[in-house]
Formats: sequence, structure tokens, C-alpha cells
Amino acid sequence: MPEKTVVNQPVGLGSTGRTIPNNLNEKLAMEQALSNPAVGRSLDIPMTDSRWPASDGWVKMSQNINGIEIHYLRNTNTGAVDDFKFK
Repeated sequence: MPEKTVVNQPVGLGSTGRTIPNNLNEKLAMEQALSNPAVGRSLDIPMTDSRWPASDGWVKMSQNINGIEIHYLRNTNTGAVDDFKFK
């Protein structure tokens, strides 16, 4: 049976930054980014981590929610997301 990707649930290949919110505003911003990752803007930063190869469709994304910057990775082929972090 083919493997199915759950959209909006991070893949879980690791993290490259701070993931724990420092306050309620950060917690709410992270929840909002997780709930709708497709609305983020793609960043023109090359993918270099072998866990998320650009050749498989992974791109770096960003959302600024009420002044809180969230960066994450999104697979443009599957819609999978991962590595959500505060910047």
C-alpha cells in the first residue's frame, strides 16, 4: 500500500531552530502557521540539508504573523511540511 503524507502535520525529520514559544503570542502564531502553511511566502534560499532535498520539491517558507516570523519547509509536490521554527 502506498505511503500517504498527512498535510499540515510536520514530517518530523528534525529541527534546525527554536521551536518552543516564549509566550502566548508566539504559541498562537505557530498554531496559525501550522494550520495554513500554504499561505506562506517562498524564500529564495537554497536547500542544502539532505533531509529535505530541493530535488524532491522542498522549499523554505516564511510567514509573519503579528510581527512574529515563522520559518518552515514545504514540499511543493506533496504539500508535506516540516521544521517549523521561530526566527
